Amino acid sequence: MLSFVKGFGGVDLILGRPAILNCDLDSQLVPRIEFLLDLSGGDELATTTVLLKLPFILAYSVDHYTSHVDFFRSYAGLTDEEIFKIILVYPSLFSASRTRKLQPRIEFLKQCGFSSKDIYKLLIKAPLFLSLSFEDNLAHKLVLLLKIGYEHGTKELGLAMGWVCRTSCKNMQEVISLLLNYGLTCEEILAMGKKHPQVLQYNHKSMKQKLDYLTQEMGYEVREMLAFPAFLGYGFDGRIKYRFESSGKISGEGMSINKLFSMSTARFSKKQEKQLPAAAITKSS
Repeated sequence: MLSFVKGFGGVDLILGRPAILNCDLDSQLVPRIEFLLDLSGGDELATTTVLLKLPFILAYSVDHYTSHVDFFRSYAGLTDEEIFKIILVYPSLFSASRTRKLQPRIEFLKQCGFSSKDIYKLLIKAPLFLSLSFEDNLAHKLVLLLKIGYEHGTKELGLAMGWVCRTSCKNMQEVISLLLNYGLTCEEILAMGKKHPQVLQYNHKSMKQKLDYLTQEMGYEVREMLAFPAFLGYGFDGRIKYRFESSGKISGEGMSINKLFSMSTARFSKKQEKQLPAAAITKSS
C-alpha cells in the first residue's frame, strides 16, 4: 500500500486521512485512485492535488464517483475534462447529494438559459453553488436579487447567484443598503450587477471606503461608478489611492475612472514617466 500511495502524496495523504490504512488496496484504494486518474486523462500531478486537497474523497466508492460523473456528463452536458477541472477546484463536489443539491441546482441554471459551456464557466468559478444550503443560504440571496430587480429565468440571475455564493447574506444586505444610502436606485444597482456580477460579493466595509474616497477625495459623482463598477474591486491603497495621487489629484475632468484605473500597470507607469518634468527625469537617471 505505501509504495502505491507514494506516487499520490504518500505520507501527506495518509496523514490527511489515516483511515486510508484500513482500506483494502486491491478492491478499494487502487480502483478509487485509478478512477480519478482516468478522469484526469492520466495526469498524476493533478490527481495528487485533488487527493491532498480532500483526502476524505477516498472514502467514497467507485460507484459513488461514477454516479456523480455520469450526472454531469448526461444532465449538465460536461466533458470529462471539464468535470475533472471542477473537481480539481472543488473536490467536495462528491459530497453533494445528487437528488437534493446537484440536480436542482443544474436545473435552475438550465431554466436561466445556461448552455453546457455556461454551466462549466460558472461552476469553475463558483463551485460552492452546488453545495450551499438552499433554505439557510441561497434562498435568502435569491430573494434579495429578485427584490432589486433580477428576473426569474434569466442568465443574469444565474450569474448573480453564482457570484453571491462567495459572500454572506448579511454582507450582501449591507452592500445593497450602502448603495441605496448613496442615492442609487434598485434599477441602477441591478444595472451594475448585470455589468459586473461580482459587485454584490464585495466586502461592504471596503466598498464604503472606496465610495467615500471616490466622492469626497477624488471629487467624482457616485454615478460615475455606474459605467465602471469594476472600480469597486480594485485594491484601495495599491491601486485607487496610488493612481489618483500619482495622477496629480485632478478629478474627473477629461479622464473617466475607467480610463484611470483599468489601464495596465506598465502603461500607467509609462504614462506617468512622460508627464514627469525633464529635470525630474534627469535627476532620477
